[in-house]
Amino acid sequence: MTGKDPKEKKSARKTGPGESPAAARKSKAPAAPAKKSEVPAAPAKKAPKKAPKKAAEAGSSSRAALFSWGGVPGEELERLPLAAALDRYRDEYLLANDTMLRDHTHVKIGGRALHFATATTVEILQNILMNAADDADMPLCVMGGGSKILFDDSGFAGLVLRLGGGAFSSVMPLEEDGVPLVAVGAHALLGRLVKYAEERNHAGFSDFVGIPATVGGAIAMNAGAMGSSISERVEEVTVMDLEGKVLTFGKPELRFGYRSFSLANPPRSGFPGSLGKERKKRVHFPPDGIVIGAKLNLGAKATRREIEKIREKNLKFRRDNQPKLPSLGSTFKNPPGGKSAGELLDLCGLKGLRFGGAEISPVHANFIVNLGNAGSSDVLGLIWSAKKEVMKKFGIDLEPEIVAFNKWGERHVF
Repeated sequence: MTGKDPKEKKSARKTGPGESPAAARKSKAPAAPAKKSEVPAAPAKKAPKKAPKKAAEAGSSSRAALFSWGGVPGEELERLPLAAALDRYRDEYLLANDTMLRDHTHVKIGGRALHFATATTVEILQNILMNAADDADMPLCVMGGGSKILFDDSGFAGLVLRLGGGAFSSVMPLEEDGVPLVAVGAHALLGRLVKYAEERNHAGFSDFVGIPATVGGAIAMNAGAMGSSISERVEEVTVMDLEGKVLTFGKPELRFGYRSFSLANPPRSGFPGSLGKERKKRVHFPPDGIVIGAKLNLGAKATRREIEKIREKNLKFRRDNQPKLPSLGSTFKNPPGGKSAGELLDLCGLKGLRFGGAEISPVHANFIVNLGNAGSSDVLGLIWSAKKEVMKKFGIDLEPEIVAFNKWGERHVF
């Protein structure tokens, strides 16, 4: 399935992936939207909510979008001060105040977020991003599945945004030139993709069994396991920039490295690089846009017996070599050549080292686990201690694989 040609005349929105016709009818814009930048003067006479418009544009990319993503050009959306937008679109944003972030991260650490929003459609994501990007005072964090992010115990004094539901969670079969492909929304769980491929006798994702990540998060950091990287399966990636444009890029336009993803030639506007220095410090937005979907290759066919053998081997490895307690997964990236980060940490005798309720796992030294009452400062203390010891013994500066924030939205620099 491909998106509409940006040159086509706008027409009534078609039902999106996983969306019922009734839901599509409900999302029609009101006949008389509120005036641009108008904030209701009195609570008793609020202006009608302006539903996101229905036209589709693929942005500046020459490639067609993977899904019939809704969405509109940025200049057609109403821009408001973020506080006013959060109030007006509270229901559409699924907005929650004072949400405990520990409930949304795998390590089970993090205080209250001032605002926590979930975007279930492209139009809503556009609306949130444009209003949030314009707000110089409100910290913004766009998060994936929460497996690689550490929030502060005192919380996040801004807006935490995640994707959820609808097209963002869809998994759709495709085929091009006889090659089996799948179009996947960024919020779909990686485990669901593994199961989807295996049920169709493809082992292309079986190395990722047991990894707690979303597809978008896995692509954004080029997740890898058992010698494989998800980049080997990627054919196209669809992203959204801070201006709400939806852009789709093919394999030649993508650059993957060890635990990294970027665009070969990112647009000059609409991305964090175009923000001012101070604003950039408080906006956690992927440097090459939010991954909202991808087209993936399912890989070669395999027999059920071959798939089960690969699956069981990988699950056994994880059972035997990775802790079961809440964690951030691998804490550090493996340095180039030589020994892995886990081996270096083990040789420094760091297994079992504790700070408060956090511990460098006795099972695998590259995992910091939450023993039940860990705080963000405990984890940060272990990270700094581990870096110091490895540098002292081997002269190697380990680079964390995780991201961590203070209350004001600024990233910790290790």
